[in-house]
Amino acid sequence: MDKMNQEKLNSADWESLKSLRTIFLSETAGGQKDYWSSSHLLELYHETFAQRIGWKWDAVLKDFSAKAIFNKKESYTVLDYGSGTGIATEKIVEHLGADNISDLWLWDKSRQAMEFSAQNLEKRFPKIPLTKLSEVQVPGGNWILILSHIVNELSKKELIEVLSLAEKADYVFWVEPGTHSTSRRLIEIRKKVLEKMVVLAPCQHQKACGMLSAKNEPHWCHHFASPPQEVFQHSFWGLFSRNLNIDLRSLPVSYLILGKKDTQALATSSEARIIGRPRLYKGNGKFLLCEESGVDDVLLLEKNHRSLFKDYKKDIFSKSIVK
Repeated sequence: MDKMNQEKLNSADWESLKSLRTIFLSETAGGQKDYWSSSHLLELYHETFAQRIGWKWDAVLKDFSAKAIFNKKESYTVLDYGSGTGIATEKIVEHLGADNISDLWLWDKSRQAMEFSAQNLEKRFPKIPLTKLSEVQVPGGNWILILSHIVNELSKKELIEVLSLAEKADYVFWVEPGTHSTSRRLIEIRKKVLEKMVVLAPCQHQKACGMLSAKNEPHWCHHFASPPQEVFQHSFWGLFSRNLNIDLRSLPVSYLILGKKDTQALATSSEARIIGRPRLYKGNGKFLLCEESGVDDVLLLEKNHRSLFKDYKKDIFSKSIVK
């Protein structure tokens, strides 16, 4: 991080960040008034919390790109619903490629946040036309809907609006904190759109989510992204971790990627997707596995899955196996 360092943040800045964190962790964040009180607060957020969100998007989009599902023969308008400071749009353009993005459309309840994100994105991608929406609209032609860390702020009316948008989009990328409550909300959203959309990730199948069974009530669908290694050598992030009591190593994320029914999706896989972190012991480990038949906690022997155990000691974000 070059834009912000220890010397530039005073005690009031740290208190502002703590207050924001309290709001974001609240299950009633949707009832909050516009919490963006200044452009300085937006900058503080963008260079701290938003960067951590960006690392989650990096993991999700890297995994998605590896599946080779995205149609790079087309160009797309990106509609960022609840754009905040624009970090999700930044990552979408970086990973999908500026040549595949024809326009950027931003919408946020906060006009101040939308202005901030617009200025930031225009600097980053000056050749891509950008529109700040006064009200939500459906783009013409091919388009992508992106949503980031917003599910607990949506009213019932707004959720209906988002689902209506999602069913019209070519692709939907939705990334949330990897908490039990946000994961469960995404699972319910998946259930609502399943008849009209193809689930591209993280699911390996198009059947009902196995997390909805009674035995899996304590579990939730989440994965762990890894921050860039340079973060751990940067004094600012060490200070950030200590002041806000945040473990830099832990980046839990729940997400959902959808496509139109005619999207070229992966065939139903015989592999099982690993959820969360496994519990590794000497010679074996417990893995929560998701597949078409359901979600189950399974004991695997290291001697039968040596590469898997080796990978997970490196905290790999996404992994599937054949049992």
